[in-house]
Amino acid sequence: MTEELENREKRYPVVPDYDTLTFGRDAPGVRGEQQAVSGGRPPRGRRDIVVLSAVAAALLLLIAVWLGLIMTGALVRRNGKMGFGFGGQSGSDPFRLAVESEPVVPDSSLDIDIHDPPAVETSPVKSAGLMTAGEIADRLSPSVVAVLNNGLTGSSAASGVILTENGFIVTTAEAVRWSDGLIVVLPDGRRRAAALVGMDTGTDIAVLKVEESGLKSAVFGNSNVVRTGDAVVAVGVPYEMGLTPMASSGIVSAVRRNVVRGDRTLSVIQTDARLTAEFAGAPLVNVYGQVVGIVSSAVSEGASFGGAVPMNTAKTVIEALVAAASGAGTGSTETGGTANLGLNAFFMGERMAAANGLPVGLFVTGVPVGSGAEKAGLRAGDVITGMDGVRLTDILAYTRLAAKHTAGDTALLRVYRDENRYDDREGTYFETKIVMAGAGGAAAP
Repeated sequence: MTEELENREKRYPVVPDYDTLTFGRDAPGVRGEQQAVSGGRPPRGRRDIVVLSAVAAALLLLIAVWLGLIMTGALVRRNGKMGFGFGGQSGSDPFRLAVESEPVVPDSSLDIDIHDPPAVETSPVKSAGLMTAGEIADRLSPSVVAVLNNGLTGSSAASGVILTENGFIVTTAEAVRWSDGLIVVLPDGRRRAAALVGMDTGTDIAVLKVEESGLKSAVFGNSNVVRTGDAVVAVGVPYEMGLTPMASSGIVSAVRRNVVRGDRTLSVIQTDARLTAEFAGAPLVNVYGQVVGIVSSAVSEGASFGGAVPMNTAKTVIEALVAAASGAGTGSTETGGTANLGLNAFFMGERMAAANGLPVGLFVTGVPVGSGAEKAGLRAGDVITGMDGVRLTDILAYTRLAAKHTAGDTALLRVYRDENRYDDREGTYFETKIVMAGAGGAAAP
């Protein structure tokens, strides 16, 4: 028994024989077994190191790309969200544009042609000029623009429709009412600074002007013949999608839907077409390619349906805004052309007036030197609340009263003035007489 233990100790020595051990390589007979088991792959520990290295390299690459987008200005913040803005000046806000000269307020009136739809053939084989949604989008895309607003409360974007080849554009008042600078992106991608000709928050219509010619104007249709069930298509140019035209189709679900929004009631064409915020100011088009409405952001935002200002209503407001801004009429000053106040102003509705602690009326933004307005004692910051004893409730009320005058007539104005809007004291009202200006005079509200 003792001999057997001695032999076992010889075969399994407690102290290793360092002269026979090998370091840094596999023992004979073991290497082949390892390769057979692992298939030639590196050990598990080495694979983990390779995977971790690849993940770390990918993360570093993503961080480098993110920093590059921020430094080049391609990544911008709009409406509290991050987004991409390409095509602008490197390192600049894409909503801003350096221009050599500011656009000017128009000096002529505007008359929009309203067309009736063509006579419908009784034969079901003939299309009678009907267009598909794709054909409508192709026809309207050259007449739809993007409107970028570098506003006082943040940047925003909307669509607009070209009214005339010389640069009149209609959009929604909600998109431009707090503007501190407007840019219009034309269908070919060119950017132009835009002047706000005027806006009417009561109907959510605003008119812009860019210094450009040769634009393709849209064809406008008679909204009075639109019927419930008619097929319609809206065509917008969303900024978030790289200014690529976007269409949404549906039917007219109501021709005169009265919608209450804050301090106003809007009468709109209701449609089940999905009109998101990107369609604000876009045209609502019938199957003949005629614009029968202007999409209202005041209605569509937060509603379960889309709404558009009827084109016949928009036509009246547009022409009134342009006439008021230019002071131009159908005749010369000597023959009694349309009269105006000869100052710069915009109409302030109830909601906007309440937000600023002011009464409803024409908010004066500028008084030309030597004008009748200056001689009447008016100045920037005044609010004209009445004319000839009639309260000014909207822009149309002013245009109706102004139309009763000719150049050289005297009108009686009721004016609100607050010497210091930042204290607790109320302003005061006073009345003053003004000599009305005529065609070619200073810009009116």
